[in-house]
Amino acid sequence: MKAWQVYSYFSDVSAIVFAETAGKAKFTAWRYNLFFDAYTSFTEIYCQRRKEGDKFYNGKSYLDWECREDRLLLVKEFGFTCSEYLYDERECAYCVAKKFCSLYKEMKKVSKK
Repeated sequence: MKAWQVYSYFSDVSAIVFAETAGKAKFTAWRYNLFFDAYTSFTEIYCQRRKEGDKFYNGKSYLDWECREDRLLLVKEFGFTCSEYLYDERECAYCVAKKFCSLYKEMKKVSKK
């Protein structure tokens, strides 16, 4: 199974999806509504191959941000972060991936100034 990063130009959300082809990766993202946007159409979803993610396939269709183990992989291995607009230092305190999160590190620097 191949890893793909799927995204939409109309959202700041992206996801890592496992599928055999780019088209199937797009369909998975659309079917599971991974952009949290009912208005994102199939034709507005783009994807790029992420070969380094192939080794993380464990039978699931995608890495789920809400799953602690998956979030750690998304942040540590793929550089994902929360949206700047959703940043909340109180929530970050409990995040399993804060040690690897570039946004968390950046915001901590800013708050120290």
